[in-house]
Amino acid sequence: MSDLPLGVGAAAQDLTASFTAEGFEAVVATAIGIQYTGAPPSKRSLQVRLLLDRPFAFVARHRHSGLALIAGWVAQPGAASA
Repeated sequence: MSDLPLGVGAAAQDLTASFTAEGFEAVVATAIGIQYTGAPPSKRSLQVRLLLDRPFAFVARHRHSGLALIAGWVAQPGAASA
């Protein structure tokens, strides 16, 4: 993953599931904070801002097998945060 030594600084997971007469729906979100375990690199970092202000779909898949791990649809994205 990196030429530099990394460690997990923090991790959190949230799950929402719905069981209805039409079926089952589930969404899982995982956040992992990675930090350097040695001296910080001398390279400059790149910041990217992504604005999701309309409905969108997403799929997470395993690169090597192509297996879809989770898919979702956000019908009403939240307000942008600074």
